[in-house]
Amino acid sequence: MALSNMFGEVDKMLDKYNDKPYDDMVAEQSKMYTTEMHYTPKWTAGVLVWACYSYMRKKGVTPKAMSGQVLQDMKNVADVVCKSLNVKSRWVSALTTQKFTVVTAEPDPADLDGTQVQVENRGSAIVLIFYESYGRTTPSSYAAGRHLYAQTNVFRGAGVAMRKGLMAKGYGKGSSPLSGFGGSTTTPVMQGKTQGTGSRLHGGTPHQSQHNTGTDRSDTTVRMMNFLQSMQARDFNATINHKAHGVEQIKREINRKFNAAYVIKGMSKIDIFNIDEAILKEISIKIVFGTQSQNALQREADSGGPFVKDKSLDGFFKKLEKQVSTKFSNPKYKGSLSILEMAERGVFAKVPLAMKTASGLPDLRFKINKELIKKAKYKEKQKKRIAKQKSKAKTKKLSVVAAKDRGMPKSQARTVDKAKTAQSPLHLEAMLENLLPQEVASRMGQGGALVYRSGRFANSVEPTQVMVGPRGGVQVDYTYMKMPYQTFEPGYKQGSTQRDPRKIIGDSVRAIAQSIIGDKFLKVRRV
Repeated sequence: MALSNMFGEVDKMLDKYNDKPYDDMVAEQSKMYTTEMHYTPKWTAGVLVWACYSYMRKKGVTPKAMSGQVLQDMKNVADVVCKSLNVKSRWVSALTTQKFTVVTAEPDPADLDGTQVQVENRGSAIVLIFYESYGRTTPSSYAAGRHLYAQTNVFRGAGVAMRKGLMAKGYGKGSSPLSGFGGSTTTPVMQGKTQGTGSRLHGGTPHQSQHNTGTDRSDTTVRMMNFLQSMQARDFNATINHKAHGVEQIKREINRKFNAAYVIKGMSKIDIFNIDEAILKEISIKIVFGTQSQNALQREADSGGPFVKDKSLDGFFKKLEKQVSTKFSNPKYKGSLSILEMAERGVFAKVPLAMKTASGLPDLRFKINKELIKKAKYKEKQKKRIAKQKSKAKTKKLSVVAAKDRGMPKSQARTVDKAKTAQSPLHLEAMLENLLPQEVASRMGQGGALVYRSGRFANSVEPTQVMVGPRGGVQVDYTYMKMPYQTFEPGYKQGSTQRDPRKIIGDSVRAIAQSIIGDKFLKVRRV
């Protein structure tokens, strides 16, 4: 079957992630792409706070003793320290010391030698742009590469400055555990990858990352880049029969869902089955300096288990396979006719050879061929519409006749199908799972509700449980991407009754459910 073959090929490309060690893939990608390393005030200061917090915990200080005003003072001091160290001049000096060539503009591709890097101020953040020079070391020494040494030099002394700042506020007097934090001015406390508390997080954050880091979103994790490279290198003409019925519709559906779920800087739209190598090289890999715990924010574009509920790239394709399979395996589903199918039906039989391509298909540069295709598609739609109307009329008639045979009145007979559906919560849950994202998307932006932008919010909405009570009432539990959208629920930082995600989701659930179960009691709950 075309569908299983296509997802089988996708699975093979996903499995290639396990063929190489992680550091080898990073080293390989750094030689192929431009890499942007972001040092934002919020996340950079967070690394220093976590370093201090972790140090104090090891010294026996309880979390309770470091909560409230104490934690706030730590954040305030860290902000001041990082603001004084994370500056362009220090980065230029540190990178030059590590034999990087600091440039002021993007170099010509012919001049790239694996050393060029540009330092930019973007708002209050520092961004390092490595032109195929990030991690240009042997794979095994990636963690201790030249960029890491430059980073260590920029933030050297941060621990001591943090300790002095807190002591100036009255902390760490006498034999306090804080007195040893930071060691000397040469002790590094903000290293990356394998030492200290700082980490280089590929991809940054997935959920409105401007809100989280002050940077644009880009799902360029090592996992995602490896997948795109594998898909580009694969010859799908040899593995997928593109002439098979439904293949083009399935491909369009997969690409539509993928582009709605992920953002790749440098590529506005991706056909994952036909990735141009030159375009692929235009991608910029994004990395943000932060704590290791923040790496979980990029989970949806990272590696994971091949399960429908798993929030990872693997889980995304498993869930997509289930959705697409449900749609295209339905015997009543019929997509638009392809040009090949039209040719098989003789639509272009009377088209002169001069108006056809070498393959015998119509040359679309001629207006008459476009008109023929348009008319053929219209006729097919008309046939489907008439067939659907006849099917509905026949089903309705059979339902009434069957009801009469059981002695049921007509009015009761009309609700037989709805009653059957109401008795099947699994059926209703499946319907909600397929229709809810589209229904939510269609209601966004109305009456002050959240505005549709990338489709991430709408696609995150999913039912978790549907229950039918003893009296026929229905309860639908659902969830959505709470980070960051829960902030718009009343009671949270940006709480608003108009932008409350629960309102738009609740209305969408009711619209779908009531079209199936009628006016039965319906309770909708976010979990």
